[in-house]
Amino acid sequence: MAEITQSSLTDIYFSGYKNLFECHLALNQTTIIVGSNNSGKSNFLELFKLLSDLHFGGQDARERIQQRIVLDETIDIKVAGTIQNQGGPLYDVAYKLSLKVGRGSEKSRLHIIAESFDYKQKSSPGVAKQVFHRKENILWLRFPSNKFKRYDISAEVPAYAVIRASFEPEKTQAETLQRLALYFDFLEYFKTTVFSAHKINADYDKEIEKALEFIAPLQENKSPDFEKFSRAFTDILGFSRLQIFDVARDVKGLDIKSKIFLCFVFQEPERPMYIGNLSDGSKILFLMLYNIFIKKSPLICVEEPEIGLHPGALNKLLKIFLSGDGASQALITTHSAYLLNLLDPKNVFLMEGTGSGKSTLTPASKIKDLEARLKGKYVNFGDLFADNFKASRNYKLRE
Repeated sequence: MAEITQSSLTDIYFSGYKNLFECHLALNQTTIIVGSNNSGKSNFLELFKLLSDLHFGGQDARERIQQRIVLDETIDIKVAGTIQNQGGPLYDVAYKLSLKVGRGSEKSRLHIIAESFDYKQKSSPGVAKQVFHRKENILWLRFPSNKFKRYDISAEVPAYAVIRASFEPEKTQAETLQRLALYFDFLEYFKTTVFSAHKINADYDKEIEKALEFIAPLQENKSPDFEKFSRAFTDILGFSRLQIFDVARDVKGLDIKSKIFLCFVFQEPERPMYIGNLSDGSKILFLMLYNIFIKKSPLICVEEPEIGLHPGALNKLLKIFLSGDGASQALITTHSAYLLNLLDPKNVFLMEGTGSGKSTLTPASKIKDLEARLKGKYVNFGDLFADNFKASRNYKLRE
């Protein structure tokens, strides 16, 4: 992996969620997961929804978690990465979480068994230090001079809920503020949206309507972020330009006090198309690029992008991800041999069964003789994988 010069996720370890067993994913700028149907690719992306619901959702979100977890099975998660806070030094950080759903007095209840967050300056020798650790319902938060303060905490809520509620910046020492800033910045990766054309009756129009409130002022100010967003969207789909109209300002004769924005794309010769009339795949692309260039989401998760995009459009989107132009890391699941043909196998992981109903991840780089096979005149990685799609274990792994 190339030397890390900015914030990024580097490794994810997880086990115990549905059919996922002792999986390790080493992330690049763009990481692709492939595998047969029912291998667990969607379950892996669900883990980010679980982490988001746990940290940023309310009671309804915790109930959704309870519905997704098998009763009394323990889920172990470790997410590691590198964080650069406000242009300062790089820190290696790691978040660990163990949880399960157990039987409560009246119904199944979410139960966090253990949780911790560690950090270490990347260029500094020595061992990592803890920001906090918790076991069951007792949380210990570290302060300067290695002193820990104890908090009693519900086993159903993460440490974040207590730390955020009791956090008073004006009363907190600079050293502690720095540690907590690393923790809060790292949790931004858990806010990722999973973009999927599988969502039935998803209200993309409402999501775009909310996005336009943030995009319109950037268009007005000719922001570089808007230019990148607009150029990427129109180039991928073959439009000449994109324009957002403020109805209250741009349409004469209307007495409208609330802000209403309408977005149109144009084809030559200047034929407008209302964005609400575009396909679901195009709307998903709009929201995806909004998250990359406008919201600057640190992580983008995409489930089977080939469902909603033409291969030519898919190729252009992949180039944006691989270039790092928007600084977002991308985690993508796919069945597309065409997409794999565009990739270096070092960016690809195989999700495959272990023979006991469980699945794990294997780096494509461990496929025996892969380099030799790819030197064939008419062979590339996507074609090799498609030929063995129903039994990817037929690939012999290096010892």
